[in-house]
Amino acid sequence: MRRSGFDPVFFVLVLVLMAFGSVMVFSASYADALARFDDSLYFAKKQLLFVLLALVVMPIVGSLHYKFFYRFATELYVITLGLLLLVLVIGFAGGGAQRWFSFFGISVQPSEIAKVTLILVLASYYSRNKQRVLAYTVNKELRGIEYRFVRKKNRRESFFYGIFIPFCLLGAVDVLVMLEKHISGLAIITMIALIVMFYAGGDWRWLMGVALFAVAAVVLLIILFPYASDRVEVWLNPYEHRLDGGWQTIQGLYAIGSGGPFGLGLGQSRLKYSYVSQPHNDFIFTIVCEELGFLGAMGVITLFALLVWRGLVIAKRAPDTFASIAAFGISAHIALQVLLNIAVVTNAIPNTGISLPFFSYGGSSLIVLSAEMGIMLSISRYSYIRK
Repeated sequence: MRRSGFDPVFFVLVLVLMAFGSVMVFSASYADALARFDDSLYFAKKQLLFVLLALVVMPIVGSLHYKFFYRFATELYVITLGLLLLVLVIGFAGGGAQRWFSFFGISVQPSEIAKVTLILVLASYYSRNKQRVLAYTVNKELRGIEYRFVRKKNRRESFFYGIFIPFCLLGAVDVLVMLEKHISGLAIITMIALIVMFYAGGDWRWLMGVALFAVAAVVLLIILFPYASDRVEVWLNPYEHRLDGGWQTIQGLYAIGSGGPFGLGLGQSRLKYSYVSQPHNDFIFTIVCEELGFLGAMGVITLFALLVWRGLVIAKRAPDTFASIAAFGISAHIALQVLLNIAVVTNAIPNTGISLPFFSYGGSSLIVLSAEMGIMLSISRYSYIRK
């Protein structure tokens, strides 16, 4: 075995996605920016600033030893809980939900930070308690000869350490995110945590129970909170709400269909002109489809698929349990976010405000993503491959 070193393929994919996303933000936003601010470059200039900041954050985080995040995962998690509480007190509202506060002119969304800190604290926890977590263990050597046999462990201990405590870590975040009325963030955070728990060795039978509990909780939220039930109603019957809640979804579908196989050409979207509202945000993929067509959309999806694949390679080559779980969790986060964003804009699931990584306009999401990419690069520096 030898150390693999810095992963150039992963790094190049991140840079390509950042550059591609910046171009699409400009293309999608200039009409809206001109109408609202009399400056067609308003959003493009701000996004460029966010990209430059992200390009500073990523190498700084990547230069740290990945064990820094192992040692301070709990502290980062506690700070995140503090930010989630703080935003409920001093945060400002947008879209009917209080999810942001301003930090040096940048809108910070703590629920975005929670996605990565929860991955890190779960990875740290499972790596410290892996013998207590696994429902089964494997003994490999006896008197110098390799044997393999499976010994059943204490199921109660496996449940307590493998499911109950991680579920409490997840629950603390979920409750605070729910108070922000951030259903999409709640769903993504929960799904990421369940995937990490399964990958880390949690008993799949208990995890199925947790997943069913989570589904029941979401159904209860939809019943109890009118804003959530309204979203479901619009999702099921968008054309009955075509002049209000269903407008965005319908125009997005028109944009996707208008692109055809090859698209109308970069910058040539017609539906970004006051049809798809704020097209540079969560619905930017519809503009990608309209301007670049099916082939361009598949190109974007392929880039994301390659990034996730490379992330899984880093997870496989990781030097220890913490690094492997963290890399896998971050890869799962990217994959989930992309899949759910595309599901939203194609009306496969209700519109709940899920951004497309590296493409949707915004500083908070991009900077958190760049920190995650930095962690992946740090892990890749200490990973090992066979000679």
